[in-house]
Amino acid sequence: MSDLAIGIVGVGRMGTYHLETWEHIEGAQVVGVAEPNEALARERIGRRPIAHFAHYQDLVKRRDVDAICITAPSQSSVDSSRRRVICTSGARLESCTVRPIWIS
Repeated sequence: MSDLAIGIVGVGRMGTYHLETWEHIEGAQVVGVAEPNEALARERIGRRPIAHFAHYQDLVKRRDVDAICITAPSQSSVDSSRRRVICTSGARLESCTVRPIWIS
C-alpha cells in the first residue's frame, strides 16, 4: 500500500515521463491513467498494475486516487475538483482548487 496514490491524465510524451518518475518516488504509486487512445495507454502501462480509463472523469471518481497529475495537451479541459492536482502541463482546469501537497 502506498502513502500517495496517483492518477495521471494523458500518457503521451510528458505523461510517460511522469509515469516513470513516480515509480522512483518512495511512498507513491500510480494507480490509474486516463488516456483516450487505448493502444497508447496499454503500451505505456505495460505490465504495471495500473488501471486504464478512456475518460479522465472515471479516474477522478475513484476513491483510492489521492492526487491527479495532469499531462494532457493544453487544449484539454479537465475538471479535477474532487482531487488534489500535483502538476499540470498546460491543461485548463475547471472547478479546481489547487492545494500544493509537494513542491520540488
